[in-house]
Amino acid sequence: MIIDEITAALSYPVKETRFLRPPNTTYGVYTQSRSYRGCDCTLRLCDSDITLYLVQYAPDAEAEKELEKNLRERGIEYTKQARTWIESDKFYQTIYDFQILEKIKEE
Repeated sequence: MIIDEITAALSYPVKETRFLRPPNTTYGVYTQSRSYRGCDCTLRLCDSDITLYLVQYAPDAEAEKELEKNLRERGIEYTKQARTWIESDKFYQTIYDFQILEKIKEE
């Protein structure tokens, strides 16, 4: 899946849903919802809606630039929300939303 390629290319750790023990440096967590479609009773397309939460203990513009460059290089349009301080957790969070359409390969 393309999301695996995106996250593997980053210099900081990223996991789906959560970290059991979050790192004490910048990291990412994403959620993904999928819908499948196709024609003639053959579902060969997967639409993924992805939200990636970039967690930063101090503002980390380089981590944001790295993710954005990674998405742009793949031609993935995205929406970036403003970096927000989460007082209860004592970190900054920047949220990215994007969609990916992939062909499903036959196994």
